[in-house]
Amino acid sequence: MRYRRDPVVLFLAATLAAIPLSPSLAETAPSSISPGETDRVVELPTACPTFSWGAVEGAAGYELAVLDLGRAEEPRVVLRHRIASAGLSWTPARGQCLPPGSSYGWTLQALDAAAEPLGGEEEWAAMRYFAVPGAPTAAEVAAALETLRRWQAAEEEETSASAGRHGLRRAASEAAAGTGTAAIRGENPGTGVDQHGIWGQTASSAGGALVGVNTAGGPDLVLDGTAQGEADTTLTQSGIDRPSASAQTFEVQNSGGGGITLQVAGAPVSLAGHGHAGEEIVAGTVADARIADSLARDAEVMPIVLANDGPGSGLDADTLDGAQGTSFQARVTGACPFGQAMQGINADGSVLCFDFPRVVAATTVDDTNAVGNHSSIVVGGDGLPIISYYDGNNSALKVARCNDAGCEGGDETATIVDNAAQVGWHTSIALGNDGFPVISYYDVSNTALKVAKCNDAACAGGDETVTTVDDSAAVGEYTSIAVANDGFPVVSYYDSTAGALRVAKCNDAACAGGDETITTVDDPVDAGAFSSLALGSDGFPVISYLDDGASALRVAKCNDAACAGGDETITIVDNAGAVGLYTSITLGSDGFPVVSYCDAGNTSLKVVKCNDAACAGGDETITTVDNAAAVGEHTSITIGGDGLPVLGYYDATNTALKVAKCNDAACAGGDETITTVDNAAGVGQSTSTALGGDGFPVISYYDATNTALKVLKCANQSCWF
Repeated sequence: MRYRRDPVVLFLAATLAAIPLSPSLAETAPSSISPGETDRVVELPTACPTFSWGAVEGAAGYELAVLDLGRAEEPRVVLRHRIASAGLSWTPARGQCLPPGSSYGWTLQALDAAAEPLGGEEEWAAMRYFAVPGAPTAAEVAAALETLRRWQAAEEEETSASAGRHGLRRAASEAAAGTGTAAIRGENPGTGVDQHGIWGQTASSAGGALVGVNTAGGPDLVLDGTAQGEADTTLTQSGIDRPSASAQTFEVQNSGGGGITLQVAGAPVSLAGHGHAGEEIVAGTVADARIADSLARDAEVMPIVLANDGPGSGLDADTLDGAQGTSFQARVTGACPFGQAMQGINADGSVLCFDFPRVVAATTVDDTNAVGNHSSIVVGGDGLPIISYYDGNNSALKVARCNDAGCEGGDETATIVDNAAQVGWHTSIALGNDGFPVISYYDVSNTALKVAKCNDAACAGGDETVTTVDDSAAVGEYTSIAVANDGFPVVSYYDSTAGALRVAKCNDAACAGGDETITTVDDPVDAGAFSSLALGSDGFPVISYLDDGASALRVAKCNDAACAGGDETITIVDNAGAVGLYTSITLGSDGFPVVSYCDAGNTSLKVVKCNDAACAGGDETITTVDNAAAVGEHTSITIGGDGLPVLGYYDATNTALKVAKCNDAACAGGDETITTVDNAAGVGQSTSTALGGDGFPVISYYDATNTALKVLKCANQSCWF
């Protein structure tokens, strides 16, 4: 049958630059052609089919053409091959196999001895149609590999004719590994010399032989339906990114001198050759494919790869995803301690750490000879700190007003406010209703309580009102001041003569009227030292202090603004050992007191969170916050912008300033952030803590080494970096 009017054949003729077909000489067209049919598409199990045809009398050769009918708008020739002999079949080599997943048409013509169309005109056989299935799916490949994995590695079997047969074999009951694109086929060796490959127990397909028998020197294993006929063992997982786990574990040996080849997504990757002297793998590379290193690290493969490949050629025994093995980093172990950052990683995976660059400003504010002890800090309405402190050189009360939030400008205003005799110990500072400081302090020379009311923010006008408030006997140590709701100061202090806690309530803003209300609030055996005063939510004072006679922490809650009613609620809050030194009190976000203090017996910092306004319920939460070495002296407490306590205190062991930022209202979680913020020798005594205008802590303290006043401004709630 001639196909002059068949558009596919006409396209073929045009593409091949052929002349129009002749209606004569039909007897010169080959017949009995396979594969495919003339009237329907036949699906083939392989992309490399064997083309065969009947003989044409006088033919010295044949020309074959294949068109791709499914991938383009018009058919196109994808394969053209001349057989320069009278052979009646031809199988493409693997490099000529047809792309999977399309349909094809093919035809054939006979050639004479001069390779011209037989009879002088072109006569094509009837076109036949077939389809090549797509690449095997992951499931198909996995199923085939599972079968292969179950087969046993064959031992050498001595025969009378040779040294043996090698490879993989399966039991007689084991079915062939599927059909189609994921079928496993291979040579079924006979008894010849050194025959290798995939083989069954019997020569019968029913008895275990593999599907198909390769030609001599053909592949031992095919896992994608490609044509047999090459001296290579081929394992292909087309369309799969990585070999499956099964593909990484089984062994494949091949015949003759051919290599073992792995194909990934159509790209061949040579693994190794085969030697007959006991070396299973003697040469080859692993390159240009993403192969899990378990395959490359096989005991046989790895030495060959290292010898032939070297590092960096792909995913071989020395590399991973293209990176050289020498650049692999060991698993990271360890961590940097709190307050340090990771700088690098050692070859063994251990970490290199360094002190985190702290975003805090520790500044010397005043170092004019023996200054800075007994400091107290407040932040003005403009967000700038104001500090009262003792000037030991002049035996005076001094005030420094900063001109920036961290006192870093070097232009702070430092003023001697009172230098009458020896004054300025145990200072405490607050802001009056006019926004200007009011300071209570101890007059050492006269053992008296004094108050200075400033008339400007820096106490620098030279017109401050300085008043002796109480000079009865030895009074005035451990002062603490607040401004009551009426705008007039109230001061707690220690009466060392009577060993009692006293309170002075002023009747004017400067305590200068001479009509202050002075009350002994508590006078057991020696109580009142280390007093700290805050105003409760009712506006009446609540005071923490040391009961030295009982070695206990006490709290007095007043029932009037002057603590003068004689009905104050006085409670021993903690008497576990020698506790209650260096107290500092503030109100929590619930309006109930929270107190920091020193446990001298255990040299530790403690915090008590009260569950009522007077700390009298007997159910207070008492926590040791820090007991690392000798810590807890010179404590000061405030409530951070997040509503949780923050404490500055002295580390006597390391002579350093520390800050504890609590992660709950009672500092009881055991997860407080504790940081050494200044470890310059001899710093951290006489701390006083307030919140800056940004809501972050600012702390004044004494530098004993340089006898100077320092201020530290934190850049976050916890001051830890």
